[in-house]
Amino acid sequence: MENLIRFNSQQECYKKPFGAVTKGAKVTFKIEVSTNIYVTSATCIFNGHMGQDEYVMIWESSKMGYASFFCEVVFQGEVGNYWYYFLINSNAGSYYYGNNEKCLGGKGITSLEPPRPFQQTVYQKENIAKWFTNSIMYQINVDRFFAGGLKTHVANHNEIYHACWNDAPFYARDCKTSRIIAWDYFGGNLQGVAEKLDYLKKLHVGTIYLNPIFLAASNHKYDTADYEEIDSHFGNKADFIDLCKSAAAAEIRIMLDGVFSHTGDDSKYFNKYGNYQEVGAYNSKSSPYYKWYEFTSYPEKYTCWWGVDSLPNVHEMESSYLAYIINNEKSIIRSWLMDGASGWRLDVADELPVAFLQALKKVAQETKAEAVIMGEVWEDASHKVSYGEERNYFTDKCLDTVMNYPFRNKLAEFLLNSITSSELISYWLSLQENYPEENYYALSNATGSHDIMRILTLLGESPAAEKLTEAEKRSYRLPPKQRELGLVRLRLFYLVQMTFPGVPTIYYGDEAGVEGYTDPYNRGTYPWNNVEHELLVWVQELSELRNNETVLVNGALVYLETDGKILAFLRKGIRNFAILLNASNETQQLSINVSLSELIICTGLIQQENQLIKLGPFAGGIWKFEEGAK
Repeated sequence: MENLIRFNSQQECYKKPFGAVTKGAKVTFKIEVSTNIYVTSATCIFNGHMGQDEYVMIWESSKMGYASFFCEVVFQGEVGNYWYYFLINSNAGSYYYGNNEKCLGGKGITSLEPPRPFQQTVYQKENIAKWFTNSIMYQINVDRFFAGGLKTHVANHNEIYHACWNDAPFYARDCKTSRIIAWDYFGGNLQGVAEKLDYLKKLHVGTIYLNPIFLAASNHKYDTADYEEIDSHFGNKADFIDLCKSAAAAEIRIMLDGVFSHTGDDSKYFNKYGNYQEVGAYNSKSSPYYKWYEFTSYPEKYTCWWGVDSLPNVHEMESSYLAYIINNEKSIIRSWLMDGASGWRLDVADELPVAFLQALKKVAQETKAEAVIMGEVWEDASHKVSYGEERNYFTDKCLDTVMNYPFRNKLAEFLLNSITSSELISYWLSLQENYPEENYYALSNATGSHDIMRILTLLGESPAAEKLTEAEKRSYRLPPKQRELGLVRLRLFYLVQMTFPGVPTIYYGDEAGVEGYTDPYNRGTYPWNNVEHELLVWVQELSELRNNETVLVNGALVYLETDGKILAFLRKGIRNFAILLNASNETQQLSINVSLSELIICTGLIQQENQLIKLGPFAGGIWKFEEGAK
């Protein structure tokens, strides 16, 4: 049955236009059926908000052994996801055609039973602020970036300050319970970020995303103690306002990290240990914060984030919590935007109710029209299933953008030769097909984050984490040959990242060659006195190119067919660029059907004879090509 029916949701000869469409748009679907069977009817079946709809497909023509049938669908209903497949009735029986096993769209599968459906996203266009979509973003863990000014913070009894900036981070745990009994700090602060703005400008950074900076008991600050106060380790509100002003003068915006699905148990809201003057939910049922939390046996048993009892969950839709975080005139969302922030990154966005996200986004953009809301969503954000509910965070007006982990993860797999270029493209095309265009071009395409292994450690083929003890992971550094291999691959990663649709996002230190397994080892300090200079210069050159060439920001994306070890794509607009790279350790050659005029930046050995390109091991480059080339 493999060649009985032909359809590809990502090719306009079968479905036009490509990808998500705005409400009211007309989409043409065409399917081809082998003339070896006589078709009695062809139907396109949709399941959406209004139930099931069936569209009779009309015969168009027969040629080259296939009969083509088409239908036109106008999406006048609600925005959101519509799911479709095809039913072919014939003299030989009934056949279905639907999505492939990985549900990535594109070429599907013929079956004898109702199949996995294809996705059609319908949305209402929204404008996302150009300051964000045109920028390069830089993520900073403030304590680990730079210590500015004079140290003024006095360590508490459960804090450890490293004497050496280059120490590896660690957790001090109780040997019996494994609970953390002391938090380590290095002394980075907001003033330190301000003092390094010139460094960030050399990377052409336009957005700084700060990991949580509000008062909290831990060093990671995802256990908020007071949303109204900057943690004294980092400075105070005046320091934050000053940073925003200095950054604005350098044409850089600040995005804050908001943790709203839970608080810390050691907070003024819960106050489990009596460290605050406020009457917390743990202290009394008459506390103004009591309704925020869910107690199963007061006060010792309560619901908490992923079973971590230091992180009690909140009822996000409780009216007093909604008022405090979002709705009040001086709510947390409003006040920090008014104090200089330009957006919020929302921790575990897929664990927040849709209504909460919608209210937050609405209020943020009422307060500051160009505010941007970014969510932590690890998968395809157009059909993420969370707590049994399918969510489309873009059509539901919840988020402007998400952290695009599929970009980072699949590109790393390709560079490690775990998947082919065609497999890589199928994953990326799936997102492009499912996301509204403005959201796709606003995705945060990151090298890494505080939640995953450092990109260099990954690309250098470090041992599997589960095979190492904590002490071994803390001290592990790539051997010279593996580090060099990782650096070569990382240059290719940046080559793609800086030329691809979306917002290139650098996790602090990744541009300087920082290594590390997952938390806490991926949260080491920036190595100001031991930078991987050649890598840094490479990133600066690529970021400058992206900053100067708008086509690399908003130009059309076209993939070229190659063998499995070469990735090749075009960015087309006022100027045109071709990006080619070889992920293997052997020379590869590619015959390209565009007229390349100039190689403007490259890594590795590259030979060019007209349209024949030879790429040496781990080589890649960016070419200009002539207007009008196919």
